[in-house]
Amino acid sequence: MADADKDGRNNDSGNGNGSVPAPTPAPATKNKRDRENGMFADSLVDARSEELDGLLQRKLDLLFEKNRMMDIFNFIIKHRPGTPVRPHQSVRGSYNAVFGVEYTDGHAILRVPLPGSVAFGDEKVRAEVATMRYIEKMTSVPVPHIYHWGTAAENPLGLGAFIITEYIPHAKNLTEVLGVPNVEGGQQKYLDPNVPKDKLERMYKQVAGIVLQLSKLEMPKIGSLREEEEGGSFIVGGRPLTKDMNDLVTMGGIPPAVLPPEDATYRTSDE
Repeated sequence: MADADKDGRNNDSGNGNGSVPAPTPAPATKNKRDRENGMFADSLVDARSEELDGLLQRKLDLLFEKNRMMDIFNFIIKHRPGTPVRPHQSVRGSYNAVFGVEYTDGHAILRVPLPGSVAFGDEKVRAEVATMRYIEKMTSVPVPHIYHWGTAAENPLGLGAFIITEYIPHAKNLTEVLGVPNVEGGQQKYLDPNVPKDKLERMYKQVAGIVLQLSKLEMPKIGSLREEEEGGSFIVGGRPLTKDMNDLVTMGGIPPAVLPPEDATYRTSDE
């Protein structure tokens, strides 16, 4: 059978047996585009990422010590009233670690930024709390109720800025509902073309209802929300803290001083 090259053309000429050997691929270069991810390789980011992985693992080892875990669960219980039943297995994501406690009447979690992955922990948590409370107050969109939160200086456990919130149990997320099952029983991260039409319409109506409510929330400036006082009014009082800004500092090693000041806000998107 004739070989095929990357363009799909058959290599059926060039020597006596009707095929030619596949060409040797050129060696990868530092700035060669990664067609899979749509990015250019960056040796600085790669080295920084490896360094942060080691730092993160050392800090996580301390974070998940058995004795420390009891302190964490007692901290949750202190700020969430009710009768606790048992702790839940702690989990970590890309930017946060989460510790949960089950109660007779619900669940609560403590969420803290992962050390080494979050550059501006206090600022991040302050904006998240204000945003969640604003949405809870101004819409009917279900968001976890916040029982308690604080900056790194206010965390007696020494785990950095934190939020203790209600946990809303759910069977699946939207990706799992609409994704294509793979052979291992999980979900692929693209839409299943065989999703029933009525199910798809029901899901999109729910999403549209949320987006419609959020689209009606307006502020006179661009930036991050801040709560002026507990249960009070909300203002745009901080810079728009983006993932790119965080990654420039944590992975790119960019000094935070080159970014906009923490209290910077904008009237238009082209400022």
